Amino acid sequence: ILLREGVEALLIVMALVTTLKASKMKKGLKWVYTGAGLGVLASAAIAILLQTLFPAVASGSNREIIEGAVGIFAVVMMILVGIWLHSKSSVMESQMQAVTASGSFISMFALSFLAVFREGAETILFYAGILPRITTLDFFLGLGLAILVLVLLAILMTKASSLIRPHRIFFGLTWLIYALAFKMLGVSIHALQLTAIFPSHLLSHLPTIDWLGIYPSLEVLLSQAIFLVVVLYVTFRNRQKEQVDA
Repeated sequence: ILLREGVEALLIVMALVTTLKASKMKKGLKWVYTGAGLGVLASAAIAILLQTLFPAVASGSNREIIEGAVGIFAVVMMILVGIWLHSKSSVMESQMQAVTASGSFISMFALSFLAVFREGAETILFYAGILPRITTLDFFLGLGLAILVLVLLAILMTKASSLIRPHRIFFGLTWLIYALAFKMLGVSIHALQLTAIFPSHLLSHLPTIDWLGIYPSLEVLLSQAIFLVVVLYVTFRNRQKEQVDA
């Protein structure tokens, strides 16, 4: 559970860290790390409070509502950060500094917080449900192995990013953020459909692809199609701007 949920949060946080390092704006790292740290604390606090004071809220259906709502808001932040990253792939360092100083650190803080909070709260609630059914040794063994793998992934991502030219890093991370947002959008809408918050018109002839966040319903696929149109439009406009500036 920790590995599955942690990888997605780690990818987002490391993408932001790598971006700031590549643009030589290391002063922004504290915003990302602070957002991630507060996300861990907030997810633990919320999960414990819900489990203790409102056990019904922490149960399956209500947990899906929380996950879906936070996920959709996180997708909006991911689109904004993705647009910023795309613009960085073709500008000079001085321009990077000007844009970053104008408030991009705030969006990075928010995205780092939401990514960790969304995955962290869900992870803790899952653990609260399974802990009475497994031994303490198995619990800590699984937890330790997951943390070890996540740390190794973070180290590998950091090492790999130092070997790639900055504008390539921005380009690659832009599409990584978009891909994660595409999946998170599908998962979040599907979660809200399971609780009947959103309507669900099933398309039975289409497959379910969990790892891509693709579910056979009109609402999920239409939302993801709109998301792709927005991403392609932003990409097209940025390229037009690059050609004019050139």
